[in-house]
Amino acid sequence: MTESLVQENQPVDRLKNLILFLIVVNTVIGALVAYLQTDAGIRANLSNADSQYYSILASGELVKSSIQGNYDMATYADVLKNTQESLVYQFTSLDPNSTTDPKVVTSLSQQSSVLLARAEKGRIFSVFFSDPRYAPKTQDQAPDFQAYLVDQSSPAKALVEKQNSAADAYQKWNRKSDAYVAILTILAVAFFLLGFSQSTISRIRLFMAVLGLLTMLIGTFWGLATLFS
Repeated sequence: MTESLVQENQPVDRLKNLILFLIVVNTVIGALVAYLQTDAGIRANLSNADSQYYSILASGELVKSSIQGNYDMATYADVLKNTQESLVYQFTSLDPNSTTDPKVVTSLSQQSSVLLARAEKGRIFSVFFSDPRYAPKTQDQAPDFQAYLVDQSSPAKALVEKQNSAADAYQKWNRKSDAYVAILTILAVAFFLLGFSQSTISRIRLFMAVLGLLTMLIGTFWGLATLFS
């Protein structure tokens, strides 16, 4: 009779051992998912910090380029203004129909020379004349404003691209972190079902074990899909 009881208990013991093995496997998977969730959270925080950092740099670069652009355009406008006024005074001093008074002619000529000197001095401080990238190749040509605008906007564009990339990385890792939290919840339910199956009657034990195994598989496959996404 003792041998028959032992034989009857063998399937029960095997099922309990199998459930215990599933509990251990579920615990290991949960630990791995917890590690991945922590890693994803750290990466999300770093990407968020990088996004804010590049956003501040891009804002500063936009302000800087705006101030620099205003200065460069104002300097260029002063050169044109002084050059045009110098020509006006010069033509007026040479036009006999304007005046014949030697003093007036001399004054107009001096004004023309002063304005021309201002224009030449302004060319030294103007990027549109001093920088060979934008300076006119001949006197009849205008500065290369297109190249100037491209160079002025390129640093800000590069920073904005880095900021967008960091923001995308933050969204990616933040979604993964949230998914891992949900997976941990599923694995916790599987752990409860498997543990409960150990203490219940034999009729329900197999059902609870299968239900716990299915729940664990759902969490495992979801975790793999999240990991390789």
